[in-house]
Parts: sequence; structure tokens; C-alpha cells
Amino acid sequence: MCAATLASALAEKLCRKQGAESFTSAVRLLRLSTTGLCMLLAVLYQKQALLFLALVALDIGAHWAQMYASLLAKAASHKDVATARSPLLRLYYSRRIFMGALCVGAEVFYLSLYVLAFTAKQHGSITARLVGGPKTVVSLPASLVQAVNASPLASLAKLPSGNLTLAQFLAVLAFPLWALKQLTNVLQGQFAAERLVAADA
Repeated sequence: MCAATLASALAEKLCRKQGAESFTSAVRLLRLSTTGLCMLLAVLYQKQALLFLALVALDIGAHWAQMYASLLAKAASHKDVATARSPLLRLYYSRRIFMGALCVGAEVFYLSLYVLAFTAKQHGSITARLVGGPKTVVSLPASLVQAVNASPLASLAKLPSGNLTLAQFLAVLAFPLWALKQLTNVLQGQFAAERLVAADA
């Protein structure tokens, strides 16, 4: 899945060098691997199926709206967000490294959940699967676990004490990148809506 994302980014770069960037090619470059992975996760984590479907709708809907709004605004690219009010959205589109980190982080998070569906103890929720698992490969220092669990983030999820499997460790590491990616999707949809309203006025 990550390879598909990297191949998509490479294809986009080659299209730009050849001057072949268009609305149609931008649509084709959507990361279908993420959509497929979310569909698999919706089956594996049936209690959270609507969440995964909503994430797919957010991702595709925000990108489609952004591309359509860019087309109406006659922008050079759907990545032209210089007039966006959100500094996070401008950073996302102006720094390829940042964009790549968020995209890869989101895929790593999803892949970790996929692996955990098969390797963790058979519990019904994602949180329970993140806590249970077979072999320990990473030991977190007790002071780090205490610091994270004492922070405001602890209201969302607490770190299991001490030992994590590789899939658990990657999920914990990738979670902030995944969350930022979802936030950029929301901001992208908002910016696209503002542009569509302006074009319709």
C-alpha cells in the first residue's frame, strides 16, 4: 500500500515534467490503496465500519471538491492553496516532505491496524487490539508512558504500560500523522467549499 502511494507520487512528478498534469490525471492519482485498505478494515473491525467508511468519504469528497473548485477557479493545480486561511493546509501543499509524511503515516497506521486484526488478542474494539498482542519488540520507558498518560492526550487513548509489539508501536507512532492527515482533509473540504461558493456568487 505504501509502495502504491510512493508510485503515485513518482507518477505525478513525471507527469509534471512532461507537462501532462490535468484534471483527469489528478483524479487518477488519488490513492486508491488507502480506500481499499479502509474497506478491508471496515470488514475486519465491524464495530467501527462506519468510521472507516466516513474516512473514505472524507478523503475522496474533500479531494474531489478541491479539484472541482480548482477547475472552476482556473487554478494551475488543485494544490494551489495560497489563498487558504489555514496555515496547516498551506504547509501541507507547499512542503512535499510534510505531505508525504502525513500520507505515509496514515497508511502505516492503517496497515498496523490490519496486522493487529490478525495478530492481537481477539477483542472487539480497536483500542483493545492495540493493547493486546503476541511478541514484545519495543519496550517503552516507564517515564515516557507516565508522561503521555498524564497529558491531555490521555483522554483519547492511554499507552499500554511497558511493552509493545511492532504493529502496536507503529500504530502509536503513526497515529499523530494519521490524525493530522484527517484534519487536512477537513480543511481541504472547507477551502474547496469556500471556493465553490465564491465561484457561484
